[in-house]
Amino acid sequence: MRRFLQRLGLPGGSPGETGDGSTPDIAENLANRRRETWVAARRNHGTADLSSPAAKRRAFALEDLISAGKEVPAETLGELLNDSDEGVRILARLASEGPTLRWPEDASPHAAAAVLRVIATREAGLQGKGGWARLLRGIYRSVKDPALQLHILEILLNVVHNVDDLDAPVVAGTALEGLDHSDRKIRCLSCDILGQICAPVFLARVAKTLEDLDPEVRRRAGAALVRYGDDALQELRRRLTSSRDEVVEGIVQTTGSIGTPAAHHLLLENLETDFRQLGWLVDGGRNLVSDDLWHLVVEDYERRAFRHILRVLEALGHGDVVALIRRDSRQGVCERDTIDALTSLHAGCFLRPIVNLLEDQQPTRPLDAGRRRLDEALGLRDRWLVAGALVCRHQSPPADLAMHADSLVRRTVTELENRQLSDHFLYRLLLLKKTPAYTSLSLDDLVVLDDSLTL
Repeated sequence: MRRFLQRLGLPGGSPGETGDGSTPDIAENLANRRRETWVAARRNHGTADLSSPAAKRRAFALEDLISAGKEVPAETLGELLNDSDEGVRILARLASEGPTLRWPEDASPHAAAAVLRVIATREAGLQGKGGWARLLRGIYRSVKDPALQLHILEILLNVVHNVDDLDAPVVAGTALEGLDHSDRKIRCLSCDILGQICAPVFLARVAKTLEDLDPEVRRRAGAALVRYGDDALQELRRRLTSSRDEVVEGIVQTTGSIGTPAAHHLLLENLETDFRQLGWLVDGGRNLVSDDLWHLVVEDYERRAFRHILRVLEALGHGDVVALIRRDSRQGVCERDTIDALTSLHAGCFLRPIVNLLEDQQPTRPLDAGRRRLDEALGLRDRWLVAGALVCRHQSPPADLAMHADSLVRRTVTELENRQLSDHFLYRLLLLKKTPAYTSLSLDDLVVLDDSLTL
């Protein structure tokens, strides 16, 4: 028994214990010993296996010799270059040409996997020697198997710090192609590589990935942009007005993680727009008209603005204040300590509208249902407030809004010009909102649902 334990790597002592009293993983030790014995045997007999009648044995032997950095006898190499097996021929070419090998586009995935195993082996000397990036890019473009493409990107990520100036653009080019891949893992790794390279020329493309449909890809893109620091703020500013709430949330978190004074200024600047719109609503804008549609868009905006303001305050480092606000919002009250905490913050003068939201205060000005205030709403930044004001005006929309930057506003204008008001899609959203199953959905969710129902 003692001899058996020693063969598993266990010194003296009682069964299952090492000399220091710890309990090792016996199965793992056994597997490692078998693997070491198998690899050693393959390398010891590698030269003999090169002449084996079995193609797999020849390929394995050649793969091991290249990985170990050993030279293949010239006479044997000449024979292997004309071998009947494709995998053996390509491995022989790799042994002969090294990183300069031009990858054949019609090579099989089996051959590609063998070459990738060689390149990924530390003993092959990939790190620091360079030149492999071009071969890896050739393989990436020729294979269609996402698992092999993912393996290539993993190799590139591990050595991206050691590539030279000639290989860096090749690595980045491979990662840029990966950003458009259908596999989310490949897009994630591509973001990681571009974040490590951190070249300004790729900044806009990485920032665009913040709009990816997959949350993990958006998170990895944000982490890559943090490495760019203040250089990324212009791209982040451009996307802070996105109509997709999850995109804005990721941008806010990324900007907060950059953490520089310029990043904090951008977040406060973005908050100021919401505070201005909320202040306009509190100051009589909520009840401009008695139309349920207007109340719907106002309520939807206030809910979204409330969440956005909390996210920004948290990104600015005011997590304790945000916790107070969320506690009060669950309780339905706004306690004095929350108000004091809000107004004590930097730029606290802008935070009064969120206090009004928490307290649900009535407008301080007399209700004004005139056209002038609805016209003011057309100049607000939120697209749902603009669309609601267009419908509730009961007049032809201004001509300049037909070229509005937001597609939903343009759609509202088009339907007002071409349809009866009662058939406008906003009234369909109002009907859906009143349905018990959909009351918790936002207008952004409801418009997607309405589009799917009207197909």
